[in-house]
Amino acid sequence: MIMAIAERIKELYRSPVYLKIVIFAFSLIHLWWFLGIDQFIFPFIVFILLIVYIFHRQNDYKKIPFILVPLFLFLMVYAVSGFFIAEKIRYFIYSYNLIQYISVTLLIFISVKTINKVRWAETIIWVLFMIILLTSVLGVICIISGRGMWFKTPLYGYIPEAFKESEFLKTAFTKNFANPAAKIFGFNYTRLQGVFIYSNSYAQALIVMIPLVFYLFCSVNLIIKGRLKYFLRAAIFFGLSLMAVNLLFTTSRSALLGILAGSLWWLLFWEKWHLRSRKHMAIVIAAISVIAMILIPVFIVYCDEILSARTGSLDNRIIIYKKTIESWLERPFLGWGATREIIDVFPEAGIRKNIAPLGSHSTYLGLLYRQGIIGLLVFLWFIAGIFHSVGKGYRRLKAHEDIRLFRLIGFASWGLIANLVQGISNMLDLVSSSFHVTGLNIAFIIIGLGLIPYSAEKKI
Repeated sequence: MIMAIAERIKELYRSPVYLKIVIFAFSLIHLWWFLGIDQFIFPFIVFILLIVYIFHRQNDYKKIPFILVPLFLFLMVYAVSGFFIAEKIRYFIYSYNLIQYISVTLLIFISVKTINKVRWAETIIWVLFMIILLTSVLGVICIISGRGMWFKTPLYGYIPEAFKESEFLKTAFTKNFANPAAKIFGFNYTRLQGVFIYSNSYAQALIVMIPLVFYLFCSVNLIIKGRLKYFLRAAIFFGLSLMAVNLLFTTSRSALLGILAGSLWWLLFWEKWHLRSRKHMAIVIAAISVIAMILIPVFIVYCDEILSARTGSLDNRIIIYKKTIESWLERPFLGWGATREIIDVFPEAGIRKNIAPLGSHSTYLGLLYRQGIIGLLVFLWFIAGIFHSVGKGYRRLKAHEDIRLFRLIGFASWGLIANLVQGISNMLDLVSSSFHVTGLNIAFIIIGLGLIPYSAEKKI
C-alpha cells in the first residue's frame, strides 16, 4: 500500500502543471471556505490555469471538441441576456453568475484537452474523496453532538459596513457548517451545510462524489494486490457510509431522489453488461437509496419544524415557480438576464416571512427566466449531447472491453444524472465550489469517452 501511494505521488510530481493546479484548487477547499473566499477563488485559479494552458499549448486552445460547442454557445446566449436586465442593481449577480459559468466551462475544456490518462483522473477523484471525507467526519461529529458550527471568517472585519447589508456577501463571509434544526425523539436534529454554504449545495457535491468513490472502491484491485486491497476497500466503504449519513442529514429530498434515479440508470442500463459480477453491489446501492427516501418523510412527519424553517419548502417552491413563469412570459426568448425582484412567498404566514428571488430554486426554471427559452434549449442540447455520446461510447466499450473506462464513464454519468434530477428543484450554479465539482464530473465523462479507441467499434 505504501509503495502504491509512493508511486502515485511520484506520478503526480511528473504530471503536467495543469493537473497540479486543479489538485491545488480543490485540495484547499476547506481553507478557502474558512477564509470566506470560496465563492470567488475558483474563477481566479481557472484563469491562471487558462494562461498556463495557452502558454504551453499555444494554438491548441482554438480547437474546441464538438461535444463542448453547445456549452460555449450557451455562454454567448448568457452574455447577450445581460442587455435585458431591468434593474441595474442586478448587474452584480449577473456578472458573478456569468463568471462562474465561464470558469466551469473553461475547467471542463482544459481538463478534457490536457488529462489524457485515466490515472490522472483517478488522482483528482482521490483528492476530492479526501476533501469530502474530512467534511463528512466533521458532519458526523456535529450530528452526534447535536451542536452547530457558526463563525465569522477572518476577512469579515475588512468588509465595508455598507456591503455587510448584502445578503450575498453576508452569506459568503459568515459560515455555518451545521445548524441544529429541531428535536426528533428527544434528540437534536442537525442539518448539515458542510463547506458548501447551503445544505442543498453540500448534497450536490455528495451525490457527485458517492458514485465516484464507488468507482475507487471497484478499482482498488487495479492499484493494490494482496490483502491490503481489502483494508483499503474497507476504509473506502467506511468513508462512503459517512458520506451517506451526511447526505441524509442535508434533508435534500431532490438529491436523494437524484442518486436513486442515477443508481437505477446504472443498474438497468449501464451495469447490465457486467450485471452478474456486481449484481449484489447494485442491489445494495438501490436498497440504500430506497431506505433513504423512506427515512426522509419519517423525519418530516415527526419534525414539522424542519420544513417551517426552510424557505425552499415544497409549498414555497410552487409559489416561486408560478410567479417565475408568469414573469418569464413577458420576455420568453432571452429572458431577464438575472433574478429580477424579491417576492413575498408567504404573506399570510404569521410566523415568519420567507422571500426568494424569481428564477430561484430550480436550475431549469432559473435558466428559462434568466436566459429565456433559447438559453435553456442550448443548455439541454449540451446535456443531450453528453448522453448521446455516452450511448455511443457504451457500444464501443463492449467491443473494446476496457473495464477501467467502463467504470469511470458509468459512475460519473450516475453522478451527473443525480445532479440533473436534483436541479429540478435546486440551483446547481448557486455555490461556486459545488458547481465546479459538478463541472469536473462532467469532464471525467468526456475524458473517458475520448480515451475509448475508435478502432474497437464494431456492429453489435
